[in-house]
Amino acid sequence: MKMPRKLLEWRAKRPCASAHHRQLSAYLDGEIDGDARACVEQHLAACSPCRAEYEQLRFASRALSHFIVPNVRQPVWQIEPAFLQRQSAPPLALWLKRFCAMKIAVPAPVFVAGSLAAITVAALLLTHPFVQTQTPAASPVASVPTIETKIIEVPVEREVVRERIRCSEE
Repeated sequence: MKMPRKLLEWRAKRPCASAHHRQLSAYLDGEIDGDARACVEQHLAACSPCRAEYEQLRFASRALSHFIVPNVRQPVWQIEPAFLQRQSAPPLALWLKRFCAMKIAVPAPVFVAGSLAAITVAALLLTHPFVQTQTPAASPVASVPTIETKIIEVPVEREVVRERIRCSEE
């Protein structure tokens, strides 16, 4: 009996439903014993979807094996009291020592841009003070040209004329 084309396409896309498919990761890691290992190897030889998935798992495993697992230490902000008692330095000095020992990865362009921004702000603050002192300038009245007046004292003689006015009623 011949299967329709759509059914064949669907079957090709569908993952393998066998129990061996679920054991691919354990097979890759070497966690299964000899008999089960031989069964999985036979299944991989016959099933192309499982073989393709096994190759993907191998590739991912190799890629992940190249990563270096960092030595995880306790974060700076979680200092144990017993650790503080063992040290003779004050807690603030210990915290600063741990903080300075941290390695912070900053991309070079970001570091350069931040440094230039800090230098620019510092230069602007140092060259242009916020409060400008105003020097006392000459008052506006003093800037107008003054007219000089001279006082001359001249002796003046005054004559007082007194006349009598007579009424002409007589």
